Amino acid sequence: MRVFAERGYERASMREIARVAGITTPVIYDHFSSKRELQISLLEEQEAELRAYQGRERGLEPGPDLAHALIDDFFSWVEAHPYAWRMLFHDTPADPEVLAVQRQLQERSIAQIASFVALAPELRVTSRLGREVVDQLLGKSIYAVVNALAAWWWEHRDVPREELVKVAYHLLWRGLGAIGSLHQ
Repeated sequence: MRVFAERGYERASMREIARVAGITTPVIYDHFSSKRELQISLLEEQEAELRAYQGRERGLEPGPDLAHALIDDFFSWVEAHPYAWRMLFHDTPADPEVLAVQRQLQERSIAQIASFVALAPELRVTSRLGREVVDQLLGKSIYAVVNALAAWWWEHRDVPREELVKVAYHLLWRGLGAIGSLHQ
């Protein structure tokens, strides 16, 4: 993952991946027929781990505590898995098959975020869109915000996670509070 994250899909070579892993290139080919297959396998494996991490039971009611916990969970995962985050959410591979898989995984993340937004009480929006569409739009917006902050954090690793979580929480919770019946 480190090689893919640091070099990008196109510039990563199976030889370099093998060298970093401390194995020979043929050993990789014993398990994966191509770089594409390896990348897709890594994407799916990391997405499953993230989904399990984010989907665990927290015992919190919808509201500020759950929102804070979800934001902190995401950035805790990014902190522990920075290369997986880059592969899943930041880098855009040119290979159309890898890109298609990555986009599907990202869409599942957006849907998961939208499912948490759907837990919020009635939202007051000026749009005539139905609640399901608004939840999807907010899910996409939250996805964009947290990943933009994670991208910034990649370049500013000296900033403590807790500070980033505070910024994200206040931005997102107050934003949702302005259009909903949520309270700070």
